[in-house]
Amino acid sequence: MAGQPNFPGWVVFDVSALDSSDIIVDVGTSFNLKATFDGSGVIWNGYEISTEPYTVNFYAERIGTGAMNLGSVGGNLSAGGGPYTATLPTTINTQGLYRIGCTVTLDNHLYIAGFQEGLLQQVHP
Repeated sequence: MAGQPNFPGWVVFDVSALDSSDIIVDVGTSFNLKATFDGSGVIWNGYEISTEPYTVNFYAERIGTGAMNLGSVGGNLSAGGGPYTATLPTTINTQGLYRIGCTVTLDNHLYIAGFQEGLLQQVHP
């Protein structure tokens, strides 16, 4: 999904994918979540040249009850760099069906934000 802001030619930010290494896992079994994002435009190129730090936060919302923060992954943009990926090894210790999502922000420019959600993860005993 497109991020914020979205000014073609100047700065466009896009979190294009959210994936899981295993869609169905046993309770307490480790799996990897991966977010892919990139940007374009004159301002984005400046962020890459200055190696702006970013943070990707992953979360899971259990369908039927509550949400949980799965953790975050940080890094830096790099000159001529994208697309970027952030991978989080994680576990979920309660069975259920979860909707997985993530947010991506540039740490020094919090008005640059993108998100992706809708990945379904099943955790069973």
